[in-house]
Amino acid sequence: MNKKTKTICGMLGIVVVIGMAIYLFNSSSFDESEIKTIETNLKKDKNITKYVSFLSLSEENKHKTDNTVFHNYVIEGNVNKDFMSLTDEKKLEALSLIVDEINIKSDSMTFIGCGEKNECSIDKIQMFEDSKKAEVNSFTIDLSTSRDDYEMEIAYHEDGDFKTKTVALDEIDDTDIDTYETNSMANNDSTYSEITISNKDGSDWNELSESDKFHAISNLISALDDSGSEQLIKKDEYFYISALDEFYNTTDDYVLNTSVQDAVSMVIASSQ
Repeated sequence: MNKKTKTICGMLGIVVVIGMAIYLFNSSSFDESEIKTIETNLKKDKNITKYVSFLSLSEENKHKTDNTVFHNYVIEGNVNKDFMSLTDEKKLEALSLIVDEINIKSDSMTFIGCGEKNECSIDKIQMFEDSKKAEVNSFTIDLSTSRDDYEMEIAYHEDGDFKTKTVALDEIDDTDIDTYETNSMANNDSTYSEITISNKDGSDWNELSESDKFHAISNLISALDDSGSEQLIKKDEYFYISALDEFYNTTDDYVLNTSVQDAVSMVIASSQ
């Protein structure tokens, strides 16, 4: 091999190494853990699994704008016979629980953190009737436009024709809405007011739903604020939830046996 050939090979080698380094750097900045957490919480939520027999979360597409890569996800799954027996409005109410779980993890109700220069969003929920029939109904909630006004498109077959119709929460009878919201708020208030980290360890923490974690930390912050304590640094609930999720993401019994109160104190100490 002559000197010129060696030089060219050397330069190509450098280019390949640099390219691999750039690729690895960009790839390592993408973090799908928050998305996976949402998927896990949805699968653990008994109010959701009561009607959803299968659920998965996958990236549908992605695009780059300036220096940010946007990852668009879709939640797909199957709904069972109990779901199919509900009225259209109650079907929407049942699937809106999935939207609530997404919103807990979303930044400004839109994006979910997934690494530097990456933004993730869950833009669609699409459920299919769990049936062996050739023609099954589907239920789709489009989250790309709004996460507040829940609206669902139902695709169904009738008399041999394929049809669609749209159901929105504001189409529910006003009396039903008042009753539903009053009962829901009363139940939530009494439930959430009792959620604390007292006497809880890592195993208990991992069993909590995302909303329960939020209210447990929120209750802690409120209690410390009421007592005039300055123990907590000024961070929001999501900061502590994320830190505790990371801390207890282990099979180490010593770590899992650590009380949540002690873990919070360690988070505070390491953040000051």
